Amino acid sequence: MFFSMSKKLQQLIKKFKNSKNSLDSYQVISDFIKIIKTVPEFIEQIQEEGKEIRVKRAELNADKGYDFGYKDRKIHNQKREIKEKALHQLDPMFSFRNLHNVFHGIQPKNINNNLDWLFPSFGPDDPLPKSDKEEYLLFMEKLYKKILPFLGKEEEMGFDFNSKKSILYFQEKAIPISLNSKKTNSHYILKHIFNSDDLSQEFPFREISENTFKDIEYKWRKIHRACEIVKEKVYKATEIDDFIDFNTGKTACIKINGKYLE
Repeated sequence: MFFSMSKKLQQLIKKFKNSKNSLDSYQVISDFIKIIKTVPEFIEQIQEEGKEIRVKRAELNADKGYDFGYKDRKIHNQKREIKEKALHQLDPMFSFRNLHNVFHGIQPKNINNNLDWLFPSFGPDDPLPKSDKEEYLLFMEKLYKKILPFLGKEEEMGFDFNSKKSILYFQEKAIPISLNSKKTNSHYILKHIFNSDDLSQEFPFREISENTFKDIEYKWRKIHRACEIVKEKVYKATEIDDFIDFNTGKTACIKINGKYLE
C-alpha cells in the first residue's frame, strides 16, 4: 500500500499552513523537498526552463541604458529592474533553491552551522514570521503545480480519495462512491478523512457532522449508515471487510484500519 505522491505533497502543504512553530515549519519544508528530489526528471526540466530565464536576466542586467539621456535612462532602468525581478521570481529554480536551502540547513549534521540563518530573530519554538511563511508557502504551491504532470497516471492507483470524481483508490482498485453529480453521505465522510493531515487518527461522528455535513442536529445513525456503505463498496471491489473500523452511539468514531496505512 502506498499513498500517491501528489497526496503526500498536498498533505505537507496543509501541514505547513497549520504548523505552529518555526522548527515544525522547516521540517515540513524538508519533507516536501525530499519528495520533490525523488523525481529527478522534474528537477532537470526546471533547470532547463530556468536557463532561458537566466539568459534573459543577464541581457537585462547588461542593458543599463547608457545610450539614453539621464532622465530616460532612469525610467529605462526602473522598468528593467522590475522585469528582472519578475523573471527572477518566475524562474522555477528560484522556488526550488529557496526550499532546498531550508532542507539542507535543517539536517542534523548541518543545523549547528545554520542557526543564525534559520533563526535570525526568533527561536525554534516561535512561529515563523508571517512574511516568511507566506513566501515559503508560495514556493511550495508553485512547485506542487509544476510537478503534477511528472507524477504520471499511476499516481491514481495510490491510496487516495479523489473528491472531484468521488473515487476511492485502494488496493489498486478505483472504487466509485457517488455514482452521479449529487454527492452521498459516504462521499463526505471520505472527504473529511482524506482532508486530514493524519489518516491514522479516529474521526468522531460528531466532528464529521459539524464540520463536513454542517448539520445543526447531530444524528449519529445517519453517519453510521454511510460508514456501512463505504465498507460494503470496498468489500465488493476488494473482498476486504476491515478497511474501516467504526462503532455506534453518540460518541461513535470511524478509523481507517492501521494495517492499510503502513
